[in-house]
Amino acid sequence: MRRLQIGMWHQFIRDRWNDISNDFISGMEISKYPNKEAVEELSRFCMNENLKFGVHGPILNT
Repeated sequence: MRRLQIGMWHQFIRDRWNDISNDFISGMEISKYPNKEAVEELSRFCMNENLKFGVHGPILNT
């Protein structure tokens, strides 16, 4: 199966994820997060939900 991801740039927003995700989406692509803690929060969510995430650089908005 192809990897289909939703762009979730600048920060992870659970409500946005819930609104646009479906059974065919396997994760998200992230970029320009404000800090390492925000990336770690996203990583924990993905691990708990069995999702993947990729990075569209730069990962941090610094």
